[in-house]
Amino acid sequence: MVTASHELLYQGVCSDQFGIPTDHIIGVRSQIDMRGRTTKKIIEPISVEQGKAEAIMSFIKTRPLFVGGNSRGDVEMMQLATGLRIVINPDDTKHLDALNGLTLHDYWSNDPGCIVEQCREVPTPGNKWSGRRYEMKVNATHEK
Repeated sequence: MVTASHELLYQGVCSDQFGIPTDHIIGVRSQIDMRGRTTKKIIEPISVEQGKAEAIMSFIKTRPLFVGGNSRGDVEMMQLATGLRIVINPDDTKHLDALNGLTLHDYWSNDPGCIVEQCREVPTPGNKWSGRRYEMKVNATHEK
């Protein structure tokens, strides 16, 4: 798993909630001091946009067979995939210069090696989302 969020945050949540080993989660890394506390110093590569691809090559050291994403920040990482790419609920409203003026949805829809899926993604009333306690960003709602 590669995220543009703080690595320790996602390691805690994803390990706890989904059983993913912490060493299988890459995110924005902070330097750790001699007392085991995080510092404000960020370790490169920073796993944001192109940095996600750089983090994969730096820490995993091979191109992935499968990559999934949902945003512009996943494009370079998804382009590394040697096999299947899947994008869930890509934005179909913003035309991006980085994608030759296409929306994220149109960009990936033109790629025969990519599955583009739109699905219903709405909060369940009364359901406590565990990521909220970690101040994780909630995904946009998709009624489809």
